[in-house]
Amino acid sequence: MEEKEGLGAPIEAEKVPEKREWLSVAEVARRVKLSSHRLRRLLNTGKLQGEKRRREGSRGYPWVWYTTEEAVSAYLSSVLSPREYGKRGGRPSKKGTRQ
Repeated sequence: MEEKEGLGAPIEAEKVPEKREWLSVAEVARRVKLSSHRLRRLLNTGKLQGEKRRREGSRGYPWVWYTTEEAVSAYLSSVLSPREYGKRGGRPSKKGTRQ
């Protein structure tokens, strides 16, 4: 690597590993007061971050979704309410008819 005048050696950023607390969808659903069905739908469509892990040593379906409470709250804060995106319900009023 060439040295140029006035420029120091590049400083490499330290990569801090993210500390995530992976919880099952049922546990996260209880904490954020959503249904586990809704969370699984969001995970399957890719709108929510999570991972699917294989269950060990238990009966039933072998795959379980895991996600974090932070990922769900980040998704919920990004979703607009009907009032925020313009739907107020009902039919729009015509101009000049209301007083």
